[in-house]
Amino acid sequence: MEISLTLIFHRNPSMEYNLTPHETCSIFVNLSILAEKTLVWPHYEELFMAGSKLQSYETLRVASLSMHISTPFYVTAGENIRDPTFLKAFSLGKIQGVLKRDYSMKCEHVILPSTPNLALKIKDSLKEEDKTWKQVESFFGMPKWFVQPIVAHLLHVGEVRCFIVGGRLVYKVTTTPSEGPDSQWQVTNHEPIRPLHTHV
Repeated sequence: MEISLTLIFHRNPSMEYNLTPHETCSIFVNLSILAEKTLVWPHYEELFMAGSKLQSYETLRVASLSMHISTPFYVTAGENIRDPTFLKAFSLGKIQGVLKRDYSMKCEHVILPSTPNLALKIKDSLKEEDKTWKQVESFFGMPKWFVQPIVAHLLHVGEVRCFIVGGRLVYKVTTTPSEGPDSQWQVTNHEPIRPLHTHV
């Protein structure tokens, strides 16, 4: 008699992530072995890609093009993120946009030209990358920085983003301006609770 086993992960966006880089690699390696004999859902590679802002924007871009509507705009910064000339131009507002880092918790690596101590914040972020991501670069790669246009209403009012699949609301995120010294926005994840009979 064959027994079928399915492993289902629930990813809570508000959970704390306190694994070391090498522990993360071990988990992914073990999941890859487990997935050979067991159905793992979501697939561990999909979980990794789900954390990528750039992957999300690229998916939105392709989906928008398929529906002949305007596409979300972004440009990767590449090595410019380490170039003092680029950072100076950005801080002076000569580059109209907002800097973001792929793979980042909520608004932790979102930087505006008006961000206090902009160059120091980026320098500290790059040092943190060297202590964490650099250790496992051959396994996971390195997060990329990119530039997007500034959305005025997001700066002053906030926004609600709703994800609708098959006509059903499956996820909602609210972003509101924050007066706190460490964060420019407050991001709240809302996972709608639906009756089981609607999960078909």
